[in-house]
Amino acid sequence: MLVDALLSTLAAPVVLHAKVHPTFVSDVTELDLRAFLYESRFAPRSSAARALLERLRAAMSTGTLRVSSHWFWNGPESLWDLPPELGSELAGARIVISKGDANYRRAVGDARWPETTPFSHVTASFPAPLLALRTLKSDPIVGLAPGAVAALDRADPAWRVNGRRGVASLGGVSSPGR
Repeated sequence: MLVDALLSTLAAPVVLHAKVHPTFVSDVTELDLRAFLYESRFAPRSSAARALLERLRAAMSTGTLRVSSHWFWNGPESLWDLPPELGSELAGARIVISKGDANYRRAVGDARWPETTPFSHVTASFPAPLLALRTLKSDPIVGLAPGAVAALDRADPAWRVNGRRGVASLGGVSSPGR
């Protein structure tokens, strides 16, 4: 689990940014996360899963794992439209990991950039290092090598939208010493 790996390797708190209310079926709210961690109906059956749950509960109780909600995550705005208070909160992060097609589209302004445009160029104004993890389910994409689009179009005309491919893109602001 990514959160567990981050908790064990970073010397900083991990903050999960949840939705204020679900918009998509996969969205999580702070209430969902707390229910998962503390309600017995979600009790895991395997010893490994129980140990993970205990580590997550311990991290929550010490503040090493926190949950933050903000209305911005429920809206349609691009990342370059971050409200000042959220931008300030994220600016202190060692890395921000964003997952999902909708959040990737938020990072690139839901625009059709030239596909070879570097992700780091498009997200240069984001206030922290940004890792975007995405399964392709829509047209916007950047950071591809020259010739990649033509090859993908030949191999699979629906490659941009069929959910069979994914990308991990790194961008945002990078500061020495982070």
